[in-house]
Amino acid sequence: MTLILAWLLLPALAWAADLAGAEEQKMPDFLVRIPLQPYDEHYANDAPFNQPLEKRLTYYVNGEARQTEQPPLLENGQILLPLRLVAEACGAAVSWDEGQQQASLSLSSQTASVQLGQLIMLVNGVDKPLQTAPVLQDGVLYLPLRAVGEALGKQVSWQKRLGQGFVIVADSAADFAERSQFNALLAQTYLAESLTARQGRLLDVGQAMILWRDIEGVYYRNWVALNEAVACHDFTGAQPEETTALAAKLGCRFQFYDPPAPYPEALVAVYDDGDAKIVFDVPVWHSFDAYILGDCVYITEQSSVGERFWRVNLNVPREQSFVAEEIAELP
Repeated sequence: MTLILAWLLLPALAWAADLAGAEEQKMPDFLVRIPLQPYDEHYANDAPFNQPLEKRLTYYVNGEARQTEQPPLLENGQILLPLRLVAEACGAAVSWDEGQQQASLSLSSQTASVQLGQLIMLVNGVDKPLQTAPVLQDGVLYLPLRAVGEALGKQVSWQKRLGQGFVIVADSAADFAERSQFNALLAQTYLAESLTARQGRLLDVGQAMILWRDIEGVYYRNWVALNEAVACHDFTGAQPEETTALAAKLGCRFQFYDPPAPYPEALVAVYDDGDAKIVFDVPVWHSFDAYILGDCVYITEQSSVGERFWRVNLNVPREQSFVAEEIAELP
């Protein structure tokens, strides 16, 4: 055990030593992408984010790509990361007490200490309960990222998009629930090269698509220009008067992307000032019908396992993405 943990901690301790005297450093934006479903290699998956899992996990600090062969763990609904990555995500110094089997992290005036297998974390000298204890996996010490990050005064958020989970550690002032901030961070990471090459601006992220616009004002679903797709048309739905009234209220028009199977469908709100948001989109081999009533769009999604019904409130602040709520039946 001693030799294993000494080997484990040497890179982290060396890295921590470089932080000496940097007590007031600003914590970097940290993002790690965790696939939540198996890779689908069907030819219709043209999405740039749907890639096979590699042995080396890529994560990002201030938009800089880094790699590790130590994947995240999911325990009791909590994300656990290797000790080195937790320290790196929080910009913290780290130490290991072999006798106590205890890891300690510090940043400015904040300290947090955890023991292997214990459901208690010592935060600035006060015991705090943990939902998930630190574990040793394949010789690597894993810590619960959210608990440790928040103990050090950081914001840890989870965004479920594109069939993946995005774990973000950022300054407490950041709000990655807002579309613009999440998109700005994501556009600096694994989509950066493709967007830069096409001079594109990321507008919104859905279940199975990204929506972006190039420098000439052309809108794209993934890498297909919507105005080049004969399947893209204005949406009226089964209640045209309701659709027109809501579009006028929101200052937008609704467009429906309805390509032949198996390519997935999407409903998009395009605003008068050029902005656009995904109202609803589905994975490959799924389809849906929709109609607008009042401030909401009601959706019937069809797939091989049957039907599901959804409601999306469209009268939300522009900076927030639309959120689909599953319902038992349509009105």
